[in-house]
Amino acid sequence: MTTFYGDRNDGSINGPSGDVSKAHTAFLSLIDVAGTESFSSLTGTQPFTSAGLGATIGCLRKGDGDVVPDLATCQLASGASSGRYDTTGTAVGAYLVNNQNMKGDSSTADTGAIVVTFDSAVHAFGFFGTDIGDFGGTFSIVLTDVQGNQTTLDLVSGAALDNSSLLFFGFVDSKNSYKSVMFTNLYPPTQANDGFGLDDFVVGTLADVPPNPTPEPLTALLVLAGLGAAGAARRARR
Repeated sequence: MTTFYGDRNDGSINGPSGDVSKAHTAFLSLIDVAGTESFSSLTGTQPFTSAGLGATIGCLRKGDGDVVPDLATCQLASGASSGRYDTTGTAVGAYLVNNQNMKGDSSTADTGAIVVTFDSAVHAFGFFGTDIGDFGGTFSIVLTDVQGNQTTLDLVSGAALDNSSLLFFGFVDSKNSYKSVMFTNLYPPTQANDGFGLDDFVVGTLADVPPNPTPEPLTALLVLAGLGAAGAARRARR
């Protein structure tokens, strides 16, 4: 698996730039884009059917051993709100927000998740995230492959990023294919959880000839992300 990560933590609300753009461009260079979802054409409440991705996007609440749909866990939004915003480049474009209900309730057994379930397994997936990490906690994605094996990648841990931050993450796996991607945002039971935005999902097939230079491996990227988290200050906001 090759992964791509870049973030911008300057408090601005605008489109991809800097390390975010570099990670996005490097990811796209290894794939032939098979589908996208900007959320601008979706309406109603979840679960959403994304024809562009060939996937269902649902929000779940897990508690007492059950996994049930939770309409309050995420919804579509537009414009800029509490540091979350559209990354497609259209001022009125929509994006997905978690509505600050990822924990479900105060029980440690109740944690929410946003799950993308693909109609056909994919080898590559990428997304933009806004306003992640300013309340601490651990923002992760969980990849489930076609054999049912799960891989958890912690993308942001602790108060690593501030309000209005922007990140891009993508992965390309030439050997394994995946049937779902789950987003989680976990916090200690006594700590308030955080809202964030997701936008511009991309799935792809492997390009015929990988270009140079070879992107950084997962371990190096996550170490760099961890070093960045160590010096970041927490900013409280709603």
